[in-house]
Amino acid sequence: MKLKFFILIAFLSIVFTTQGQFRKIYLDSDSKNDIVGIHLLSAKEGFVAFKKWIGYTQDSGYTFNKRYLDQVNIDGSFINVSSVFDINGVYAIDKNRIFVFGSFGFEPSLLLSTNGGISYDFVYHAQVIVNVENDGVQKIDFPTKSSVGYAIDNIRVLKTSNNGQSWSIVYEDRNAVFNDISFISDLVGYVTGEKGLVKTEDGGNSWQVINVPEGRISGMSFISENTGWLNISGRIYITKDGGNSWKLPNGGLSTIGSPIRFINDSVGYGVGSSFNTYKTTDGGKFWEPLPRDNNFSYDEFSHGAFFFLNASLIWVGGAHGFLELSINGGGTTLPEANFTHDLSGLGESNKVILTNQSKPGYEYSWFKNSTLISNEYDASYITDRYSIDTIFLIVKKGNISDTSDKQLIDTRANTQPCSANFHTDVDTGSVKLFAGYNAGGVKHYWDFGDGFIDSVNVSPEHLYKRVGTYTIKHKVLNTIDKCVDSTELKIIIERTQNCLSLDFSYEADFFYSNMLTFSFSFDQTKESNKESVELQACDWGDGSTTFGYTHTYDSAKIYNACFTIRNRRTGCVSQICKPVQISFPKACDADFILNDWTNGNVSFEGKPNVNSSDKRHTWIVNDRDIYTTKSATTFNKNFYIYDYGVFTSLGGGCWDYYYVNTDSIKNTVKHIVYDIKTNCSDTVIKQFTLKRIDDVVMNVKQDSLFPWSYIFTAKSVKNDSTLQPYVSYMWQWGKGSDPMRFTGRVGAAKTELGYIFPGPGKYFVAFASQRCQVNTGQIFYKIIDVPPMDCPIYPLSFTYSVPDPMVPNKVYFADETFLINPGLGNSGIWYFGDGDSSTNTHLTHEYKNPGTYKVTLRYKNQNGCTKETIKEITVNPPCNLKAKFSFSRDIVIPARISFSDNTEHGNESISYNWVFGTGDTSTLQNPVYLYTTPGIYKVILRVTDQQSCTNSYDTTIVITETDICNISVAFSYSIESSNVQFVNLTEPNNNGYIYQWNFGDSITNQQKDPLHVYLVNGKYDACLIVRRDSLCEGTFCDSISVLAVRRESIRLYPNPAASSVIAEFYSDESKPVTISIYNSFGTELFKMQTNCEIGLNREVINIISFPKGSYLLRVSGLDTKISKRFVKH
Repeated sequence: MKLKFFILIAFLSIVFTTQGQFRKIYLDSDSKNDIVGIHLLSAKEGFVAFKKWIGYTQDSGYTFNKRYLDQVNIDGSFINVSSVFDINGVYAIDKNRIFVFGSFGFEPSLLLSTNGGISYDFVYHAQVIVNVENDGVQKIDFPTKSSVGYAIDNIRVLKTSNNGQSWSIVYEDRNAVFNDISFISDLVGYVTGEKGLVKTEDGGNSWQVINVPEGRISGMSFISENTGWLNISGRIYITKDGGNSWKLPNGGLSTIGSPIRFINDSVGYGVGSSFNTYKTTDGGKFWEPLPRDNNFSYDEFSHGAFFFLNASLIWVGGAHGFLELSINGGGTTLPEANFTHDLSGLGESNKVILTNQSKPGYEYSWFKNSTLISNEYDASYITDRYSIDTIFLIVKKGNISDTSDKQLIDTRANTQPCSANFHTDVDTGSVKLFAGYNAGGVKHYWDFGDGFIDSVNVSPEHLYKRVGTYTIKHKVLNTIDKCVDSTELKIIIERTQNCLSLDFSYEADFFYSNMLTFSFSFDQTKESNKESVELQACDWGDGSTTFGYTHTYDSAKIYNACFTIRNRRTGCVSQICKPVQISFPKACDADFILNDWTNGNVSFEGKPNVNSSDKRHTWIVNDRDIYTTKSATTFNKNFYIYDYGVFTSLGGGCWDYYYVNTDSIKNTVKHIVYDIKTNCSDTVIKQFTLKRIDDVVMNVKQDSLFPWSYIFTAKSVKNDSTLQPYVSYMWQWGKGSDPMRFTGRVGAAKTELGYIFPGPGKYFVAFASQRCQVNTGQIFYKIIDVPPMDCPIYPLSFTYSVPDPMVPNKVYFADETFLINPGLGNSGIWYFGDGDSSTNTHLTHEYKNPGTYKVTLRYKNQNGCTKETIKEITVNPPCNLKAKFSFSRDIVIPARISFSDNTEHGNESISYNWVFGTGDTSTLQNPVYLYTTPGIYKVILRVTDQQSCTNSYDTTIVITETDICNISVAFSYSIESSNVQFVNLTEPNNNGYIYQWNFGDSITNQQKDPLHVYLVNGKYDACLIVRRDSLCEGTFCDSISVLAVRRESIRLYPNPAASSVIAEFYSDESKPVTISIYNSFGTELFKMQTNCEIGLNREVINIISFPKGSYLLRVSGLDTKISKRFVKH
C-alpha cells in the first residue's frame, strides 16, 4: 500500500519563517543568575526576577538596577534572608508594590514590598510538611487587578482578598505538584500540576477535578472560561468546553516545552530547547520557531519565563540571565550586532579574541578605532597593551543593518604588575579566600602553610582542616616585564568548617564522686551531627589514655583532661582540654536516694562511706518507726494502709493487706550515719509522696451550678497478666473529725458514681478494687470539702414537646431538674399559663385554645426557700396536612424517576423535603431523580406548612441493573457487490444515542444506519458501540463476508471533509493515473498525476482552499474511470 501527502502535514510542522524575531537585550555574566520571572508595567518599566536578585528596569530590560533581598520583616523582626530565600518569580502591581515569591528555609513564602523592592514584609510563610516535597510558591495572579488574587505552591492554592496583605489556603492536594495558574476572573480559574487539573467557579470555595489525557502536565494557558490549552508529555491539547473534552489540534508530538501562553484563540507561544521560541497562528495546529539574531546557548538550557505586555511586546528569559525581546510579535527579521571579548591570551601572545554572538549567515564588519580589521564571523587582533581600543561590529542583512554598542577594551599592562599584596576574609571559619591583584601576563604562586600550594588561581579559596596559626606566602611573576614580588601573612584558624566547635562537661557518680562520666557538645550542622563524629583519643590527665566516656580517678585534685574528636564526613579533627576537679566522699555522709519499688516495697540506698564497716545506719520513718541496719547502706520498707490508722470493713476476708494508694499522704525519712571509731556523724532528712502502686485513679468533678453535687470516676489501669481481673468495686463515704475513719458505706459496684451530699462539711470518699482470688486489693481515697449554700435547690430545668404534630394542642412536659436528697423536703409544681397546674414530674397537658403561654416550674423546700424557671411556648391550631406522592419511570432510562406530589392540605403554602435513600435530597415539589446504582431505596417526603405543622409519607423503590442501562444493541446488513448497508436495530430507539461503527477495515463511522464500501474481498468483523451516557453503553459485533468487490470501486473519507480528503482505490498493476476534482458546474479545480501500485492505493488531498459545497473526484488511467462525490463543509 502506498501512502502520500500532497501538502506537508505532520504531527507538528516546524517551518522557519519571518513571522517574528527575538533580540537579545541582556545577558548576566554570573551563570547562577537564571531568570525565573518577568513582569513589565509598560514598554519600558518593570521587574525581572533572577535567582539571586530582583532587577528593576526603565529601558525595557537592557539594563537593571539590582535589588537584592536583604532585610525582611518577619513577625515584627528584621532578618537577613539574602542567602536562604530561593526566588521563583516576581509580580508587580505598580512600580512600588511588588510581590516576590519562592521559599524561605524550605518553606513556601511570599514577600511584599511597598517601595519597589528596597525592603520587604512576609505576608505568607507556610510550614514544612514532612515527606512532602515543596519548591515554594510558584505563581501569582491578580486576574482583574482588583484586591482579589491567587497563588500556588506545589501542594496548595492560596487566595487574598485584601491586595495581598494576607493569604489563606483554599485548596490542598499533597500529590498534585502544582506548577501553573490561570484565572479568567475573580471567581473562575484553573490550577494545574504535573498530575492533574482543577477548576473553581466560585472564587476557590469549591474545586472540581478536570479529567485530562494521561501524562505529565508541564504547561497551561486559558483565554476564557471554556477555551484553554495543556502541554501533556509534549502534546498540545485544546479544550473548548471547560475541560469536558480535549483534542490534539496538531495530532501528535511537539517540541514545545513549558510554559505555553495564548494571546487569543489563534495566536500562541511556547518555548523549546536551546532558547528557541515557537509561535502558532491557528490555535496550536502548526508551530513555527521564531528567528533569533544571536546564537547564544548555555549547557542546553532553555527559556523558562514569559511575559506579554500586549500582542506585540513579548519578553522571554532563562538560564545565564539571558533575556530576549520581540517588539512586533511577528514581523520582518532584524539583524542584531552582539559580541564578547576575551583577554585571557594577553599574557602569552597579546591577542584579543572577539566572539560573535549574532546570528550566522549575515555580512559582518569589525572595526578597531574606526579601522576595519575583519569581515569574518569571529575576529581577533594583536595589541601593544599600551592603549584602550574602541571595538564595534556591524551586521548587515540586505539593506538592513545593525551596529553594536561600542566596547572599550583596556589592553594596557596592570598598574601594579608586580604586586604580591593580597587580602583575605576576616571571619573565623576555615574556608579562606585570598584575593591577589589580577594583571595581564602575571603568574601567581601560593603556599598556604599547611603543605598545600596553588600556582593557577589569582584569588584561590582554601579549606583548612585543623585549627592553628599558618603563614601564607604569595609570589608573583610578570612574564612580560619579568618583574617579581613576594609577601607573607599570618592567619589564625580558630575553628574548622564543618568540623566541631567542641566543649565537654562531666558529672560525678552519686555513690562514687571520683568516678566521672563525660559528654560532649558541639554546633550541629548538616556535616557535623551525632552520626558523623567519633571519639578518637582520650587523655584523662592522670597518665591514663584508656578509651571511653567514664573514668575513675585515684586522687582528689585537679586534672587537665583532653579529648580528640574526628568528623568522619569532612576528615577534620578537633581537640578540647579543660581542668577537672576531683573530690572524695566525706567521712560520714548520710545522703541517700529513693529507688523505684514494686508492690509497696520501697528501697532507700545511702552512699558508701570510708571505713564502712565501722558505720552504723539508723532510719526513722514519719518520726514513728525506727529501723537500724548496722553497716548496711540499703533499707527496704513495705508501706501498708494500716500504717496510717485507716479502718475499713470492705470486702470481708478479701482485705487482709492493703497497700497505700493515695496522692495526699507525704512521708518523711531521716537517715543518721555514725562512725563508732571516729565519732563522726551526719543526718539527712528527705520527704516524698508515695506513688500509686496499682495505678488506682480517682477523678472528681464538682457541679458548677449546684456545688453539693459531684461526679466521681475511678479506675485501675495496671496491666499485669499474672493477676486475675478485678472482681468487685466498692465506694465508701464518711464524715467526722478524724480524717482516717470511715463512718458509713454508700455507693455501688461500678467505677463511676454521681452523688449529692446532704449538706456542707468535710467528707471522705474511698474507692476499693478487689481480687478475692489472690487475696489482694487497693484503696484510694480523697477528702472532699463541701461548701455551704443559701438555698439548696438544684437549678430547675424542664423540656416540652408535641408528640403528635397533627394534634399540636397536646404538649408533653418533662421535669429535668437534678433532684437533691428527698430528705430536704423539695417539692415541685407546674403552672401551665392557662389556669391549670400539676405536681406530677412528667405529664401531657391539653390546651383548649391555640396561643402563647408562659409555663412555670416552681420548687420549694421545707425551709421555705423557693426557685422557679419560666418558658414561653406557642400552641398552634390543629394541622390540616397529609403528605402523599406517586412516581413514574422514564421510558428510555427507567432508573430516572419522576415524583409527583399529591399532598392534601388547605390553601396555605407548604415546603417540601424529599429524601431519596441515597443521601441526596431535594426541596422541589415534583423532583426528577436519577439512580445510578442498583438497590432498594426508601423514599420519604416531609411537608411543612406555615404553622410548622409537619407530616411525612414514604414508599420503597427497587432499582435493577436493567433500569440503569437497558440498551440492547443489534444490527442487520445487506450486501450488494462491495456496498454493505447496515441497519441499526438498537432498542429502545432513542435519538440521543451516540453511535460508533468499526467496519473491520480500519474505517469508522458515527451515522445511525451507514452505507459502507469495502475495497478488498474478505471476511470482516463489524462492531457497533452505542453509548447513552457515562453510565450506559452496549456493543454488538458480527462477521461479514465480502466476495464481489468491484476493482473499479473508490472510497472517500472523511465525507463530509474539512481540510483534506483521503481517496482509496484498487489497481491490478503499476501504472500512472490522474486524479481530478470537479465542482457542481463541471469546472476542474484540481488535477494531479501519480504512479499507483498493485493493490490498495491511498492519496491525501488538501481541500482547505475549496469553498463549501459538493464535489466529484475522478480517477483516470485504470481499466475504467471511477468517480465518487464528497462534500466540503
